[in-house]
Amino acid sequence: MNTKFIVVDDDPVNNQLCRYTIGKIFKGAEIKCFEFPAEGLKYIAEEYYNTQPKAKAVLFLDVNMPEINGWDFLQQFSKFGKEIVEQFTIYIVSSSIDPADKQRAMSNPLVKDYLAKPLSAQILSGLEIFRERE
Repeated sequence: MNTKFIVVDDDPVNNQLCRYTIGKIFKGAEIKCFEFPAEGLKYIAEEYYNTQPKAKAVLFLDVNMPEINGWDFLQQFSKFGKEIVEQFTIYIVSSSIDPADKQRAMSNPLVKDYLAKPLSAQILSGLEIFRERE
């Protein structure tokens, strides 16, 4: 299974950690990291618009970011339309311990799950996408 991964987080260290961890579990996976949410949205719009789905894409999205936070990102992402939205499985990855953040994430129909930072091999191995690859 050829899965693509997109990480949107304003923390470059976390992005490198995610790239390493994902690459370790999903050998040869295409991994794109964006420190600026607007760049992530632009990439998704350009890369996934009017294309046949070749592979499921997994989006790991931080909540607390300047300029465009994770909630605003999800709102803008939802406007892309069904042909793009259905190609993605979205996980919120956050260091927030606020129960309201988790509740808000889980009440969003676009969000599959709420994961704690840092993303680890153990967390990845528990995800549905990991089981699908076996």
